[in-house]
Amino acid sequence: MTIYYDGSCRVCCDQRDRFLRHDPEQQRLVHIDISDPSFDPDTIGATRETLLASIHAGTPDGRLLRGMDAVRCAYRALGRGWWLAPTGWPLIKPIADFFYGVLARNRYRLGRTDCDGDTCKPRR
Repeated sequence: MTIYYDGSCRVCCDQRDRFLRHDPEQQRLVHIDISDPSFDPDTIGATRETLLASIHAGTPDGRLLRGMDAVRCAYRALGRGWWLAPTGWPLIKPIADFFYGVLARNRYRLGRTDCDGDTCKPRR
């Protein structure tokens, strides 16, 4: 499975790092930084704007998942699907998807920090 993430986003990189902790050799998930100028979104039939709206996952069968569906599928591929399984249940899924959307729209603001040397603090 391929994970398409925004490498210019701190929150997105934190999620990538969580995936990598469970798959350091990238045997189950391959990570592609869509903010890299050399990345061509046409190769997967998407636009850069669409991909920048949320995390995406390309599945082995050719589907392109986005948002919480992509995150849930990635954790299943890592053998950790149980952790997010409740977010896919019919009554909880719309709520989880809504909050993921809020997070995705505000991710740059949430991930910013002010740094002075080696000391960083969240920006307000």
